Amino acid sequence: MYIDLSPLIWYETLQNIKQEIVMDSEAFQLTLEQQFQMRMMEESAHNMTHEQMVETLVQASRLLMVKDNMIRNLLKRCPI
Repeated sequence: MYIDLSPLIWYETLQNIKQEIVMDSEAFQLTLEQQFQMRMMEESAHNMTHEQMVETLVQASRLLMVKDNMIRNLLKRCPI
């Protein structure tokens, strides 16, 4: 199978993927398991001190940044 990776084709392919992601409303919904995890986090937050909440927020922010970096790196390596 031959895949044309010329810059124009590659750009158009990325644009199509971006449109599909934007139009897919399910991508922005939490799964049932994720909803359960959110509920568990909400309940545990009520028992945290202010310092514990700040530390948890900082850790969560760092993990989101790491995840963004990993996705960005994978996209750079992935010939779509």
